Amino acid sequence: MLDRAGNDGAPPDSIRMLASSLPTQHRLRIVPSIDAAEHRTRLLQQECLTNWVVVQRTLLHLSQMLEIIATGGRQRPTYGTGDCVQAHGVLVDHAV
Repeated sequence: MLDRAGNDGAPPDSIRMLASSLPTQHRLRIVPSIDAAEHRTRLLQQECLTNWVVVQRTLLHLSQMLEIIATGGRQRPTYGTGDCVQAHGVLVDHAV
């Protein structure tokens, strides 16, 4: 539509700019539709971004769960040669 308008000599930069070059009676009818479409587009962009973030977090969570299942919940030591780290709470006295 913009290409066709450009060939006819109308401003082809955007639909909104094209609508502004229309006569007033047509412009008053079309501009609310353009505003609504722009609003829906923004909502769709936000929903897509939200879904992407949720998927990324889900993949991270699933990979961590698979890591826990694969290692039996035992961490390998960062330093040293032992088989697994003996994890103990630091806020609770184990002697009691």
